[in-house]
Order: sequence, then structure tokens, then C-alpha cells
Amino acid sequence: MKQPKQPEEATEKKILEAARTVFHRAGYDGARMQEIADEAGINKALLHYYFRNKDKLFEAVFREALRRNMIPLMHMMMSADTTVEEKITNFARNYIETIRRNPELPGFIIHEINRNPQRLVENAKTEGLVIPQTLIVQIGEGIEQGRYNPVDPRQLVVSLVSMCIFPFIGRPMIQMAMQISEHEWDAFLEERITLIPQYIFKILHKL
Repeated sequence: MKQPKQPEEATEKKILEAARTVFHRAGYDGARMQEIADEAGINKALLHYYFRNKDKLFEAVFREALRRNMIPLMHMMMSADTTVEEKITNFARNYIETIRRNPELPGFIIHEINRNPQRLVENAKTEGLVIPQTLIVQIGEGIEQGRYNPVDPRQLVVSLVSMCIFPFIGRPMIQMAMQISEHEWDAFLEERITLIPQYIFKILHKL
């Protein structure tokens, strides 16, 4: 029989959920410990008992964001034992679908990386979240064999990731400029899942 959660675990989970909500909404600089305590429905003294200060709490939220979204998915997709084309196709679909479930994460992570670039480096090393070079090496080998156009594989990977992320970061601007309604947004993203690999393949493949 599954053991019930201990009260301490439940409280910590509640605090982290509240902190995630507040940090995603206000960022590190705008968040206040009292606001997080209020969101969690606890007093500030109890919040400090679990997490001594805002920085400790933010580190936990930021590390969780890296674990469940950006870097692990890149690692899994790019190191898989598949072809370049399969990696690109699978990455576009899985990455966009993951961000659809967590639309606030890219903006949150990118904002905080720009505010404190070293935070990403330190957390990535701590969690062992290093982007593998498998896809870059595969593209390089294809270029040497004459199967692909002579492009910089790093540029191609950055373009792939950027094309997946930007619609979520720039969503209000995109919807306004392109006159895409809330009702049409999911269909727009679904179409993009198909189009992104096609764009990358046109750069990569020889005619």
C-alpha cells in the first residue's frame, strides 16, 4: 500500500507551486516572500523555515524549470539513436507540445538567464544537463559525405530551437500583427510543428 505523503512534503510542494506561480508572474526581482506565503496559504515564518530566503526558493523553482522543460528535452531528442531528419522532426513536435503545456516557462527562463547568465551554467552543471553534440556531429558528417549543404551545424540547431520558442515568447505581438485569434492559435502551432522541419530541411538538403 502506498504510504501517504508526510505533512512536510505536502507543505514544501505547496510552497514550490506557489513560488512557481509568483516567480513566473513577477520574475525574481518583482517577487516578494510575503506574496509567495500568501499564495501558498501559509505564514511567512513557515515559508522561511522551509526556504531561508528568496534566493534559495528561486533556485529550487529555476532548477525545476530546467529539469522539466528545456534542457532535458533537448538532451533526449538530440542524443537519440535516430537520423538527423528524425531528430529534427521529433524535436519540433515534442518541444512545441511541451511548451504548450507550460507556456510561461520559456519567457521566465530566458528573462532570468539574461538577468543572471551564470545561473544557467551552474544549474546545468549541477543537474548534469549538458546539451550533447550528437546532432551537430551527425550534420557535420553528412556535410563531409556530401549529403548536406555546407552549413554551420551550430547555426542550424540554434535556428531549430529559436523557431520553436519564439511563438511563445512573442505570442501577443504575433497574434496582433498576424490577426490570429485565441481560437486559431492552437491550429497555428500545429501547422508550425509540420513547417519547422520543412524549413530546416530546405536549408540542409541539396536540391
